[in-house]
Amino acid sequence: SLAKEGIEISILTCQTGEEIYSLFGHDALRIVDYKKHTDYVYDYGIFSFNEPNFILKFLNGELKYSVGKQSFQRFLIGYSKENRAVYEQVLNLSESSKIQLKDALELNLLPENKYYQYDFLKDNCSTRLRDLLFTLDEVDSVSINLLSKDRTYRENLNDHLKYHPWLKFGTDLLLGQTVDQKMLASEDMFLPYRLSVHLHQLNLINGDHLVSNQRLLIKSKKINNEGVQVTPWFVFLMLLGFSIIAVVFMPKLANVLFLLMSFVLGILSLILLYMWFFSVHEVCALNWNLIWVSPVYLIALFKKSRLTMSLLLYLN
Repeated sequence: SLAKEGIEISILTCQTGEEIYSLFGHDALRIVDYKKHTDYVYDYGIFSFNEPNFILKFLNGELKYSVGKQSFQRFLIGYSKENRAVYEQVLNLSESSKIQLKDALELNLLPENKYYQYDFLKDNCSTRLRDLLFTLDEVDSVSINLLSKDRTYRENLNDHLKYHPWLKFGTDLLLGQTVDQKMLASEDMFLPYRLSVHLHQLNLINGDHLVSNQRLLIKSKKINNEGVQVTPWFVFLMLLGFSIIAVVFMPKLANVLFLLMSFVLGILSLILLYMWFFSVHEVCALNWNLIWVSPVYLIALFKKSRLTMSLLLYLN
């Protein structure tokens, strides 16, 4: 058992939630100082929906996140209300490393240091904790990448989206070729759950395991997410069937339908082009969905604008 003296540092891994921003889970770092009788959680996932131009900044990759500090009890109460399980992994670090981590976190809390430019895959609440641990000399951060990895970013993301088919469709549409590359083990730590898995595989330079103990702090009530959902495939198949019927029996309606579809696909292509060339999201580059979601649809639609108006007037 751990002696209740000095400093204890642990990683808190929080279960996924129901809100979009919580679908991939969350993690934070807990520091208990038994001499000073303090118990705080340091959290790199702080952001505000009230940020001016929130959606535009998020799309551009310019949304600022920050590190925050709160009491451990307050942190637990928040996740208990959301019915999200919280696991704790106690780290087997020397006192000097613990002090180094605590000092680094307190330095990051200063107003001039607390904000950082969020990147969903490369710079988030998980990667920040990973990088902090890798700054410690006693952590063997090199050998972790010697492990063979056969996963991609997209596969890891899709694991969390299996009950959210439309969000999965949206991410598959928006993200480019980068997310299909095989990851190093250190890159695989970009999600909270994957970070917790790899922490068990990390060792110290002296050969000891990095994680000395794991415990469940909050147990969630199981929620059945496997209800019947209207999936993109179902909608697209229905649309295909309706289009075939319209072509055979209602050619004028079919023309209007195809023009509307051209408009939707054309607008989507502009969004994909914007995310590729104008946002700072590197994961949206090299998006070959533009082969079928093409701006060509808008060009064709523009040329047929007079026909569109005449058909709409005819149907009305």
